[in-house]
Amino acid sequence: MVKPAQSSKTDIETTWQTIEAGLRQILRHPSENLELDIKRYMCLYTAIHNFCTVRNAGSIETEQGKAGRKRGEAYLLGKELYDRLKQSLIEHVQGIQDEARRLPNERLLGFYTEKWDRYTTAAKYNNHLFKYLNRTWVKREIQEGKKDIHDVYMLHLVVWKEMEVATVHEDVEDALAQLGETRQNGFDQGIIP
Repeated sequence: MVKPAQSSKTDIETTWQTIEAGLRQILRHPSENLELDIKRYMCLYTAIHNFCTVRNAGSIETEQGKAGRKRGEAYLLGKELYDRLKQSLIEHVQGIQDEARRLPNERLLGFYTEKWDRYTTAAKYNNHLFKYLNRTWVKREIQEGKKDIHDVYMLHLVVWKEMEVATVHEDVEDALAQLGETRQNGFDQGIIP
């Protein structure tokens, strides 16, 4: 179980490890996590809350915000959590790309359809799990006009778009062309589930 908010950078790292383990589990197998027991859910939710609200984190410094007001540790920890979440999503999508590179074109469309379904299910689940971050840090950043900050669900979609669409566009086009040709010739191999 996650302890209440701690005060050292080491505790922040430990809390992040708890969050990251849950995040990876949800991203890999979101349908299994829809039935996540309440104890595990509350442990992760509490870890996220603690990460955002920890005080006196040794090496965390304040910075000037918009209109000259000081942004304290809670701001910086919200940003740090958001950045770490984004990096974890990028790494997850890179893993999907690596897996896709090993597939023949005829399996690529089905693969991406399955991965997209899993990913968007995980995005919905994570959006609920990260409600505290959305209600506090993300909301404030959006109100201040930050265009590159999104709620957790939208962050998932943006990362997918930036990573997948930019890098696999040609492969998917080739797979679609091949599928069209196959269907035109009267062969439907059930490529798309």
